[in-house]
Amino acid sequence: MEIAPLIWKLSAEGKSLAEIATELNWRNVPTPQGRRWHQTGIQRILRRTESAFPALAAAAAAKPDRRRVRAQERAERIVSLVWRIALTAKSLHAVAKEMKRLGVPISCHTGAGQDFIAMP
Repeated sequence: MEIAPLIWKLSAEGKSLAEIATELNWRNVPTPQGRRWHQTGIQRILRRTESAFPALAAAAAAKPDRRRVRAQERAERIVSLVWRIALTAKSLHAVAKEMKRLGVPISCHTGAGQDFIAMP
């Protein structure tokens, strides 16, 4: 089975190396050595076959950086949550308590009569 086209197709869809390896393992597609897929094997195949699949390589290169997209999505969710809580709360300490109750990861420090919220 020619595996490179499938790997390039998954990469062009925006899947990470780990997600591609998981997908291939889930489909029970063995490596050329008959083992399970890992990120490094996926990366090697993409590097070695890039010239054979220029259209898929261009599509994969055009996708946004997944880490940046995830960080931005997480920040947007947290910011909207903080504002929603802050509009109804009387103090930053009340905001921190409500966020803790909702399971948002924060640390709240009280010093010199002031409340500070630190996001990890």
